[in-house]
Amino acid sequence: MQFKFMKNQICNAIQNPKILEFYYENYYRTVEPHSLGVSTAGKEVLSAYQVSGQSGSTIPAWKLFDLNKITSLTESGNVFGGSEPGYQRNSSKMASIKC
Repeated sequence: MQFKFMKNQICNAIQNPKILEFYYENYYRTVEPHSLGVSTAGKEVLSAYQVSGQSGSTIPAWKLFDLNKITSLTESGNVFGGSEPGYQRNSSKMASIKC
């Protein structure tokens, strides 16, 4: 998938709260996207609440996903109704936010 197209698709899902599905580090993930930006480590990242799928850690939970590791990104066709508890718009893990 073209990187710019993927970023546009993520921003659209953030602005029109749509659930996203993708593979990340060989795990299938279903997430509620909340912000796209640059981490303090300088990587383009998605801050999202993983609601289902697989993970090497706890689900559901807030997670940062490195865009370079996301594959097979699609919209599930479902929407979500706002932020889950613990959402931090100005998280110290994000240096800047694009959308």
